[in-house]
Amino acid sequence: MLPRSREPDDISHALATRLTNIFGNESWRDLYRENPQGTLFGGPGSIRDRGVDGLLKIYKRNLRTEFGTRLLQQSRPLVNSTGSRLFEFLFCVGHPKGIGPAQRIARHILEHM
Repeated sequence: MLPRSREPDDISHALATRLTNIFGNESWRDLYRENPQGTLFGGPGSIRDRGVDGLLKIYKRNLRTEFGTRLLQQSRPLVNSTGSRLFEFLFCVGHPKGIGPAQRIARHILEHM
């Protein structure tokens, strides 16, 4: 959904709204940085790095803002038979009283995946 070489403001309003809904805010705009090559017409232009690491970093940051210590720091990518990442397995605990048991369960699951 995120174009690699566009200004974040050039993305359609509908797509920008969807991305904001997915991330919970406009933090997805942080994925874009100035293109070191510039554009054909001399402007700086923007580019987004390939892969999902930037997306994951922003998503974890947003979860950490909402859940604080109830977000387990370790996560695990789930990959297909060719090693391509399908999604990232993240654990958050809803109620503060459940942090200890939930984190032990999550760590056990992550260690045995």
